[in-house]
Amino acid sequence: MTAGARRKSPAKRLSRSARLAARVKRRPNDLGAIYDWFDAMVEENGRSAAVARLSAFSRRTKAWGPPLALGYCLFGLGRTKAGVEALRQAYDRNPSEKTLYALSGGLLVTDRADEAVELLLNHDGSKKITARPLVNLANAYLARGDRVKAEAALRRIAAAEREDWRELVDSAWQRLAWTGS
Repeated sequence: MTAGARRKSPAKRLSRSARLAARVKRRPNDLGAIYDWFDAMVEENGRSAAVARLSAFSRRTKAWGPPLALGYCLFGLGRTKAGVEALRQAYDRNPSEKTLYALSGGLLVTDRADEAVELLLNHDGSKKITARPLVNLANAYLARGDRVKAEAALRRIAAAEREDWRELVDSAWQRLAWTGS
């Protein structure tokens, strides 16, 4: 080391993925940190290693964030069956609007509209469902060919939520219009 040169702190010597892993360990439902960690692992070690590490962390923790992020990452990698299972695990750990929307969307993307309807209606029986899951319910009904129930699902969206999710709700109404009367 030359005179006057500063030493790196121990934290600076760690790789980006190691620094992010510590952050994710402290806050396992911080989705932004989880995605940053996954991207860093892909850069440093490749996709397979990144998926393996996120999968292992998801199994070790009881938090809902890691399996939710894992599900989306697996969908992005074209592994839809494993993606749906990870999203189901996230929903089982925390049956919230965010995980309900993700799982029902995953079921729809994989042509499992009947399962999506069942999931959404079961959730609706215990908690009121909000705009995004109601859009997925309408989409599932449309996939099954039931235009009347799809319209009824969209009409349940509250005015304030319609405003918050304008593009999503408007696109659902547009899909309904395309199916004809």
